[in-house]
Amino acid sequence: MTTGQLDDIREALARRARDRREQFGATLAWFCMERLVCRLAAHPEVRSQLLLSGDLLLFAICGGDAPYEWEAELRCAPGTLGQAAEMLKAVCAADLGDGLTFEPMGVSHALPDSHRESSAVVHSVIACLGSNPCGLTILVRPESGVAGKPVDVPFAATLGGMASSRPMGCGASEVMADLVVRLVDQGFACRPRVLRDTFRLLHLTGMDFSGMPRAIAWRVAAGAWRLPAKVPRVLDTSFPAEPAATKAWETYLSRSRSTPLDLGTTIAALRRSIWPWIQEAAEQVETSRRSP
Repeated sequence: MTTGQLDDIREALARRARDRREQFGATLAWFCMERLVCRLAAHPEVRSQLLLSGDLLLFAICGGDAPYEWEAELRCAPGTLGQAAEMLKAVCAADLGDGLTFEPMGVSHALPDSHRESSAVVHSVIACLGSNPCGLTILVRPESGVAGKPVDVPFAATLGGMASSRPMGCGASEVMADLVVRLVDQGFACRPRVLRDTFRLLHLTGMDFSGMPRAIAWRVAAGAWRLPAKVPRVLDTSFPAEPAATKAWETYLSRSRSTPLDLGTTIAALRRSIWPWIQEAAEQVETSRRSP
């Protein structure tokens, strides 16, 4: 790629940052991560071994602006965590003609998790757009639920148009179940964006959530979650009236420039779906325990 083409990309990113009131570094970081995931989607072998999770997966499904706080998380099948460094190296070597180069720096540290089969591993990658470096942090977590065939999801690229598909390792119910666990366990402390993403995912057309009770029950049976005995505070009808919740929600909407959503309406819609799922999951868990 020529110097002029690199300058054009930098100017386009700077223009986006100005238009959206984002810091250039944040816009560049999101662009770099987006293009790294495009490389992952294009790799004939690794695309089925390292699967999108967390906020990157939600962005691919829901779209929207690059969030101010986001997590780069990939999931791998159990027993392959030690191969993640070589997988990332293969992905970073791909050239998609976007002016970016990626250099994997190896494992920075591990994150033990008592609910998981083994520790998650944090990898560091340095991306460069010409002379502009950008450090990326990628969490790779082993997860038995990635055995299914990935699903390709086209998405709107940072600089406009549609980009290469991102592989998704689980269905809509698995994605929603992860969000439900975060909401119930952490409440509003898990960041208002999680609440918004859950609402948006719930109302996307073509999403099949028929497997939600089973997905929740599986997490309980695996010891990864404990079912709440009553309606969680974040789903309670009184929650939107709390001054702290209202202030945090309004601050988030103004900061992220998201489409205005009434907090009370959002909570009510989520409760209508999530609480029945939890109740049905509890019945499935109890039935399973009684079975010989």
